[in-house]
Amino acid sequence: MMKKILIFLFCFISIAIAKEVPPRPINSYVYDENRLLSQAETKIFNEISEELYRKTGVGLAAALFQNIGDEEPRDFALQIASTWKVGNKNDEGVLIFVTLDEKRRSVETGYGAEIFLPDALVERIQQRTLVPAFRQKKYGEGVLLLALGLSEEIAKAKNVSLDFSKISENNIKYNHRNVQKKSTISSGTKLVEFGKSPVLIGERINPTGKKKLKQALKDKDISYILNEGISQEEKGAEVLDVNVGLPEIDECQMMELVIKELQAVTDLPLQIDTSDPITMEKALRIYNGKPLINSVNGKTEVMKEIFPLVKKYGGMVVALALDENGIPESTEGRIAIIDKIYATAKTYGIDNSDIIIDPLAMTVSANDQAAVATLNAVKYVKEKKNGLTILGVSNVSFGLPLREHIT
Repeated sequence: MMKKILIFLFCFISIAIAKEVPPRPINSYVYDENRLLSQAETKIFNEISEELYRKTGVGLAAALFQNIGDEEPRDFALQIASTWKVGNKNDEGVLIFVTLDEKRRSVETGYGAEIFLPDALVERIQQRTLVPAFRQKKYGEGVLLLALGLSEEIAKAKNVSLDFSKISENNIKYNHRNVQKKSTISSGTKLVEFGKSPVLIGERINPTGKKKLKQALKDKDISYILNEGISQEEKGAEVLDVNVGLPEIDECQMMELVIKELQAVTDLPLQIDTSDPITMEKALRIYNGKPLINSVNGKTEVMKEIFPLVKKYGGMVVALALDENGIPESTEGRIAIIDKIYATAKTYGIDNSDIIIDPLAMTVSANDQAAVATLNAVKYVKEKKNGLTILGVSNVSFGLPLREHIT
């Protein structure tokens, strides 16, 4: 069984010619039809692959084409993986596949490798390594950066250290750690990046305070739910929150159904919103893309349940500034929880770029200093942690007249 991540790139147009699966190269891990890599870059790729195999037992190969004629890219990639014996049962091989004219790229992983290289993680690595380089037509650089990124994740999963000191030979220096990590989520076809400008998340698919939606969930009225999603997209929502938690229904079953149906009618990324870890994992397993996970918080038990899922399936996660003692009223209390969340996430190999802190906007009608603590926590995350924040801003005006003006 193969894992597949196939996304369009932007390159050239060429005449289609039938293509045969090439044999695996002898004494090399690279099949490079049109020399997209220089000799020095091919040497570096082989050194990366040899070091990875020596330390982890995982084989890393690349098949690079200008075009593959009439062959369907996805099928052709799988044929290569099969012929080269990447993806056989218990195999931990990894194949990087690129065809420029067909504007496709993929990473195929064998049974043994798919555990520590889930689709969402691989896509995230590609987005910050190969894709930016390919946009500049730096194909060799993109392939090498991708190889380094994949190798680092494999080594981390195997708990070993890799020595890539040799990759600086011939005045060619590659350091994928210097590639800026972008905070993104995606559907199967659309990417949303956080940090550049505010991102609007539509929260109409949440039964809290919504009688009609509650009834629709009880009646399994999927059309009503889909219309809510489409309506929010038409009004400018960039992400759709999906919360189907009702005590009267099977939340796991409904969450799976709604995610599948929504992803069939909209290309907006989804925020999976549930407090049940079982429902969360089932949703992550079937989600097509890299979702936003809502949520984790500073409670030790919750972090133990959610962070392993974030690591396993990939995704960005919303982190609430509360813990076993509730929501701190003071700025210092919220900052202490935020620091704990970041530190704990790091132990699971989750980067700060995949965490969105919710400092929690509280109503000023109950405490006129509540907004001050929230704004100070936002400032801390931005200035001291170079992190991301999210807020339910309308909470500030709850219980007050002229709410729209205050918000």
